[in-house]
Amino acid sequence: GPAFAPISIPDNRIGSRLIGFRTVQLIQHEYGAGKNGTSFYFSINFKSILIKGSNWIPSDSLQERVSDEKLERLLRSAQLSNMNMLRIWDGGIYERNSFYEIADRLGIMLWHDFMFACSLYPVDEPFLTNVHDEVIYQVKRVQHHPSIVLWFGNNENEAAVAQNWYGVSQEKMKKTKDDYRKLSVDTIIDAVKQIDKGNNRPFVTSSPSNGLETIIENNIAKDPQDPLYGI
Repeated sequence: GPAFAPISIPDNRIGSRLIGFRTVQLIQHEYGAGKNGTSFYFSINFKSILIKGSNWIPSDSLQERVSDEKLERLLRSAQLSNMNMLRIWDGGIYERNSFYEIADRLGIMLWHDFMFACSLYPVDEPFLTNVHDEVIYQVKRVQHHPSIVLWFGNNENEAAVAQNWYGVSQEKMKKTKDDYRKLSVDTIIDAVKQIDKGNNRPFVTSSPSNGLETIIENNIAKDPQDPLYGI
C-alpha cells in the first residue's frame, strides 16, 4: 500500500496528520503529423497508469446514516474490484474527512469535482463570492490528501452551453458563454490556484471536456464530447 510520513509540530502543536508524496501528470500530447487529437492519460511518479474506476455518488440520501465503517466497506470493495480511481461526482457532496483518509490508505486515487452540475448558474457578485469562499474552504480542507490527483470544475456545463441544451436565444448566447467563463474559469479556477498553487494537480474545467483543446477554444469547445480530445 501507499507509504506515509507522520508529521508533528513540537511545542505548541495544533494537530497531526499523515501525508504522502507523489508526482501527478496529466499527459496531453499531440499524436503527430497527419493525426488529429491528443492523448489524455495519467502518469503517477513518472509511470503511466491505466485508470479503472467508477463514479462515487453519496452513499446515502441521509448522510447521518453513513458511518465510517460503511465508507471503509464501500471503498475497500472498489479496491477489491481492481478499481484504482473514483470520481467524486459533482451532483453529490464534498465528502467528510474520513472518506479521504480511507482513500489515502487504500491507494485509491480521486478525481475530485466541484459541486456544480448540469445547470446554468447565477453570476451576480454575492453568488460568485459565495462560490469563491466555498472553493477556498474545500481545497484548504482536503488538499493535503495524496489520493486527490485531479480537480474538475463542473459536470456537463461546458457541453450544455456549447450545445445549447437549454434553448438559449442567439441574442443571449454570448452572455451565457461569458457567464459560464465567469463562474468556471474566473472564479473556480482562480480560487483553486490561490490555495493549491504549490501542488502539481491538474485542473480541467468540465466533464466532458477536450482538455487543452478546450482551453485553446477559450474554455468552451465547439464539441466538448469530441472523442479525439480530452475525456
